[in-house]
Amino acid sequence: MYFIHAGAVRVYHQTEQQEFTLNFHFAQEFVSAFSSFLTQTPSRVYLQALENVHASRIYRAHLYQSYEQHHPAERLGRLFAETLFVHKTNREIDLLSLSAEEQYVNLLRKNPKLVRSLSVKHLASYLGIHPESLSRIRQKVNHIS
Repeated sequence: MYFIHAGAVRVYHQTEQQEFTLNFHFAQEFVSAFSSFLTQTPSRVYLQALENVHASRIYRAHLYQSYEQHHPAERLGRLFAETLFVHKTNREIDLLSLSAEEQYVNLLRKNPKLVRSLSVKHLASYLGIHPESLSRIRQKVNHIS
């Protein structure tokens, strides 16, 4: 598990045919292949730095040792898991209820400089659309701004 101090990370899943961007994580956020972290099984996702990243690594063994020895550490772990759950639920709701344009605008609000610098391929994958559609959305949003 990592805490990002600066930079951005993409979490993605890859099949033989395609990459699927699941999420982007920015400064002041945790990032992890969390299911793998918890279960100690091979990860089904990859983490990719999208720019220079400064992060702190938290080893599972150290984290669990801290849980045993310090109640506040256990509370911190619970808060992290709760935050991850809320983030994942919101992402699922966005995928089901928002248009690709609305999702793009929400991501843009979160980190405009970085989002504008992300590759069309990665952003389109995150939004579940073709790169050409994202180019149209970007033109429309930039025209409105």
